[in-house]
Amino acid sequence: MKQSRQLFLLSSLPLLASCGNLAGDIRVSSFSADVGHVNVSDTAWARYRIRNVGSDTITLDLLPECDCTVVRPEHMVLLPGQRVIATVGYAPEGNGEFHKYVFVEQSGSDTFFTLEIKGAVVCKNN
Repeated sequence: MKQSRQLFLLSSLPLLASCGNLAGDIRVSSFSADVGHVNVSDTAWARYRIRNVGSDTITLDLLPECDCTVVRPEHMVLLPGQRVIATVGYAPEGNGEFHKYVFVEQSGSDTFFTLEIKGAVVCKNN
């Protein structure tokens, strides 16, 4: 079931990119983080500040696109006005540019958005 939800969210990515801020009562510092150049043996990390600007408690599930991407925390409950930090890591699997996504879904709602981590993997100089 989790895989089918990720497949649906992944297939919706072009639609999301064209719609702008779909977060509703959620504000995000940035939906995309460019981490620049990363050595192939390192992990790229990005942080996203997420805030509940509404008057109701919001529950979010954060679903990484693939096994090479991790997110902490994977589940969060935000009280009205509360701010949290989501951390996304990407372990490169080869050289070249990368764009990895974390799908953020609001429980009990059709509201979801994506966080992107992007950059370029380079060979480490010895």
